Amino acid sequence: MIGLNKIGLNQVQLNRLHLNAPFSTYRKMAGGGGSGDGFPQLPGDVTRWHFGGLTNEMMAAMDDPRLEDADGKGRFLSFKNFLWGGMSGVGGYSDENHLTFYKFTLDDYVFIAIKSGVKYMNFTFRVTGLQPGNKLTLAFFGTTNTVYGTWDKDGIYTVNSAVVEVGKPVYFYNGYGSTRGTFTIEILPLYPGFILGDGVDDYAITEKELNFEDTYTVYTAFIPFQDDPARNMILCGKNDTKDFSINYSGTHLNFKPSTGVNLAVRIDQFALLVCKRNKDITTIINLSTGESRSLKSVEFISNPGLYYLWRNMFATFYAKAAIAGQIIDNGHFTTDEEDENILNWHKKQYPWLFPDQAWTVTGKTNEDEDRATIANITGNGNDLVLSNFGFIEGSGYNEEGGYAGYLVTDGVDDKIMSSAFTVGKDWTTVGEWEFLKEDAIKIAGIAKFGSFRFYNYSLTGRMNVYINSDLGTNVIGDSIKAATSKGSVCLDFNEVTEVTPGDAVDSGQSLFIGYNANNFTKLAFKNLAIYPTVLSKEDCIKAYNYLQTLKAK
Repeated sequence: MIGLNKIGLNQVQLNRLHLNAPFSTYRKMAGGGGSGDGFPQLPGDVTRWHFGGLTNEMMAAMDDPRLEDADGKGRFLSFKNFLWGGMSGVGGYSDENHLTFYKFTLDDYVFIAIKSGVKYMNFTFRVTGLQPGNKLTLAFFGTTNTVYGTWDKDGIYTVNSAVVEVGKPVYFYNGYGSTRGTFTIEILPLYPGFILGDGVDDYAITEKELNFEDTYTVYTAFIPFQDDPARNMILCGKNDTKDFSINYSGTHLNFKPSTGVNLAVRIDQFALLVCKRNKDITTIINLSTGESRSLKSVEFISNPGLYYLWRNMFATFYAKAAIAGQIIDNGHFTTDEEDENILNWHKKQYPWLFPDQAWTVTGKTNEDEDRATIANITGNGNDLVLSNFGFIEGSGYNEEGGYAGYLVTDGVDDKIMSSAFTVGKDWTTVGEWEFLKEDAIKIAGIAKFGSFRFYNYSLTGRMNVYINSDLGTNVIGDSIKAATSKGSVCLDFNEVTEVTPGDAVDSGQSLFIGYNANNFTKLAFKNLAIYPTVLSKEDCIKAYNYLQTLKAK
């Protein structure tokens, strides 16, 4: 029998008593900040909802899930129709996984549903409670029996495997071929700190009127999704012909009222949006990318009423979106400095969402017109360029087998190269890639000279790792999930290998993948991101999971 972890009654009562505020409550009559999370002060009347610290179990335990503003001003959001699981609720869990927690008894197994059309599985999980001799197995048994992974000790593990027969049952088995045990598996969320609306009927609504003045600023931290690019989805607002509303369709956002200001947005990727107006100007800015547009304001029409997230007052076209929070500053048109302070606060809260450089091949095929280019998903134009590929299995984008969804180099002459760029003193790399078996030593791999080099050193499953140094360290393994400029290297997310870093300075060369001068190596590449800070292991895990959700186009 499947048993979800439940929250105790005393904790439910405590949440209700404190009105489910994720931070300690401090009363302030005006301004933003003061709730203990370092949020910068803003002039004006600030209402701020922040979804960090929430869980599906916490929200589902309330008869009427509700959340007070983070500054404790008594302004509540009430959440309607959320399932508090999967892709409708806190965190977001991939379509393959219907459970967050699962407690194994001695006889249990758990079904992992694979949707029709899905060719491979991607998720991260934590297992706790395994005893010596116990084993957890993820496997498919059918026309062809396939074991995707076995684990015999507690830890955090990733599943990134092709599906043998799409739509067929895949199970976590307790003790297959070994001793059974009692333990727990927890699927880790794709978007920690976000609440996801399903685009069908999920929404939140204020319990009292929220009346906009003719001067205001609204910040929204969110990730847009869509099934139909022609569908116009309402992200938040009231009346789009009077005071405030944001919607998106295709690849563009629209901020209303006024004349309607459009801005491009990358679907499935994080955006920190600021919309502001006064009597003279209406402006929309994506602080994540710096893109902005402004138009002359038209007459403001006061519109007393309730305020919504994931829809507006007309109750049509609910947004399929993940929202981390929203800040409404009534009576104030923020300055550039204040916008920068808000951006920096979000970077501290969600460092895993702000890479300087990032690439993914998910969604690319050998038939694409732009198959020789992998776009930089930060939008900075520093794309990866492919040379000498045959654009077939084994030298191009694999669509089947163990590396379905990866770009594979042939180890003969395939090259992947970026434009020149500089990495600062502090950095972190996070990604999904793997060296493939060679029949000879190949001193090549992934290299950004002056910062990091990961070389396929031998056919016995070893790598040479260079961190700001020309002196490499030999480690056992064929892939690196994360590495930092401090010398911490995660071959997986359970053990950290410490490499002594040097004091080399990045000279601004290109990123080289699959080759080093005249040396070439076989590798399977899915994604890679470079962050301008040293991320903690927990933030590396968040970054890794987030990267698996992004698409190349």
